[in-house]
Amino acid sequence: MMDKINVIFCIIFLTTTVSFSQKEMIHLNGIEVEEFLPPNMVRIDTNFYADKTEVTNMFYKEYLYWLKTTYGTLASEFIDAIPDLSVWTFQPYFELDGQTYLEDPEFNDFPVVGVTLEQAKAYSEWRTDRVAEMLLIELGYLKPIKESTPENYFSLEKLKAGTIALLKPLDSNFIYPLFYIPTSKEWDKIAAINEGYLYGVDPRDSNNKKLVENGYLLIHTQEALDESKEQLYSPTQSVVHGCINKNGLYHTLGNVSEMVDQPGIAKGGDWMHLFKDINFRSNVEQNIPNCWTGFRNVSRLEIMSTTN
Repeated sequence: MMDKINVIFCIIFLTTTVSFSQKEMIHLNGIEVEEFLPPNMVRIDTNFYADKTEVTNMFYKEYLYWLKTTYGTLASEFIDAIPDLSVWTFQPYFELDGQTYLEDPEFNDFPVVGVTLEQAKAYSEWRTDRVAEMLLIELGYLKPIKESTPENYFSLEKLKAGTIALLKPLDSNFIYPLFYIPTSKEWDKIAAINEGYLYGVDPRDSNNKKLVENGYLLIHTQEALDESKEQLYSPTQSVVHGCINKNGLYHTLGNVSEMVDQPGIAKGGDWMHLFKDINFRSNVEQNIPNCWTGFRNVSRLEIMSTTN
């Protein structure tokens, strides 16, 4: 599923790029603490952050690799997390194999698709645990686990239950980012749809102008398709190419629609829609996994005290 070098890179990117530069002081459970920026995120509001990008194949493969090495290839924890690789079969426009899209390094920074809301939530919980674990390691409370097993892996649930052996007591409040799928209202906020622009993006921005003028979100021109005949091709694109909204987020407009924490709906349009077909105040139906819907995480800081 992934080679070890890629895994190590992804772990570093997801868990050690937390910024401790001071933003402002915030109150958590009545305690004043210094706000910090979770990895790969931008600040939207006080103690509310959003991923700059949609969750990628690379990020999701790191999750699958962890599940596979922790539980085994036949375990339900691993099998149940695998995206539906058949979703590319049921669209008439592009000949693309689902396994290739997920596993080939050519698509590492493309958005993961074929996932359910339940799978996206499970990924978010796993991400929360892994970032919290790395923070505790960096602060000297935990030793790194060389090989995780169902018995020894770290989770916040185990920490709260007192079953994690710390190297020293947590003598101060432990602050960690909680990652989750946004509500519909939260998604509207991160998409900046009330910032005075029809699609949440400034069409005068040089990064957005061409896409807006062409009247498309993502659909490639025939010339671009002809040029890529000898290469792997996908109607989605890298999560760091495309429209940037007023909050600094890529692809809240287009690429793939994004799930919200409400079953059956997604928001933001996707590679199958033209600009004229998008209304940010309407929902996109997402009743089953498909090849045009993905997700991004939002986050808030949480505080926990323990005497272990």
